[in-house]
Amino acid sequence: MISLHYPKHFQAVRQLSFCYLCGNEFLPDEKIDRDHVPPKTVFAKVHRVPLILKTHAACNEAHSPTDEKMGQLIGLSRGAIPTDPKNSRLQIQHLGFRTAAITNIDVHGAIWRWVRGFHAALYREPLPEICQRAIELPFQRARRDTLGFSVVPLREAQHVAFVRAIKTNRAKQNVDRIRCNADKLTYECVWAQNEGNREWGCIFALDVYDWKDLGDPKLGQRGCAGVYSLPDGHVPPNAARLMKSSILVPNTEPLDPFGR
Repeated sequence: MISLHYPKHFQAVRQLSFCYLCGNEFLPDEKIDRDHVPPKTVFAKVHRVPLILKTHAACNEAHSPTDEKMGQLIGLSRGAIPTDPKNSRLQIQHLGFRTAAITNIDVHGAIWRWVRGFHAALYREPLPEICQRAIELPFQRARRDTLGFSVVPLREAQHVAFVRAIKTNRAKQNVDRIRCNADKLTYECVWAQNEGNREWGCIFALDVYDWKDLGDPKLGQRGCAGVYSLPDGHVPPNAARLMKSSILVPNTEPLDPFGR
């Protein structure tokens, strides 16, 4: 099991030889930047004990607008709202009583970028941007249609299986883990082999400030979980590998990997 939790762990991964965003090795004459994963705007100042990875400056700067929006979105979970409305970067469309949609942010893309950073930090190798993956967001997604907006259904059977795998292997102390920013972020993962093609995939779960509470209870709250596989189907040498168990692990919240 690999665990990154203390500042000394984060210091060790700040000197990776590659840019986690493009996957290329750094060359001597290139302009290098540092990226907080997730961005520091997500966290209250008192909680900022971050995971920082080196990037090419050009790779990193393209994500600044999304980082600011994600900071304001997750800030809603702790009541952090820009004091001046002119500084709000979120476009909010009200859909009815106490229900609203944010229409100008790619949450899926932002979370995937963070997962790529977590992979680089845990396994000291880049995770390509293009690979097979599935991510269930910690709050409901909506799509625009002729009637306005409709909620995208949760892929419940898949999600429940991911949550069960994480909880079972956590109980066996068999998950790779990152905890940072005063434990306001927890990322856990375990690698499982596909029974069909025998390729390996990484089942993961991510929590930031109990962000499932941003979802509408009437529409079904859930935690963030997903899976990805590397293009060549391999598993990193030191990664935690799925252990199956006949022991029943308490799972009264089957949609929340960090719930009971």
